[in-house]
Amino acid sequence: METWLLLVESSCTDPSREQDFNDWYNNIHIPDMLELSFVTGSTRYEIRDPGNEEGKYLAIYEINSDNFEETVDQIANHLKKKAEQGRISGLLSVTRRIRAKKIFRKPK
Repeated sequence: METWLLLVESSCTDPSREQDFNDWYNNIHIPDMLELSFVTGSTRYEIRDPGNEEGKYLAIYEINSDNFEETVDQIANHLKKKAEQGRISGLLSVTRRIRAKKIFRKPK
């Protein structure tokens, strides 16, 4: 089993509603993502001094998968169903996605 990170850089489309955006992300979107058995955890960060084309927030999803391309397709299908259920916020603007496979870790 390989360990992957899916990093999603995003911003809120309406700065006056950032609290609503963060509440949705933390309390609806991340739990929806954690429904997927291969998503083993998630952490969010606020990016310090983002550039003009960069997002203000970074979400990191920890994923275990033997076939990451298939896993990405499963995530897309899962999110499509959540959108059909009205569980994707119109406040979300994704600026970048990064897929990274763990190749080395040295514990302290």
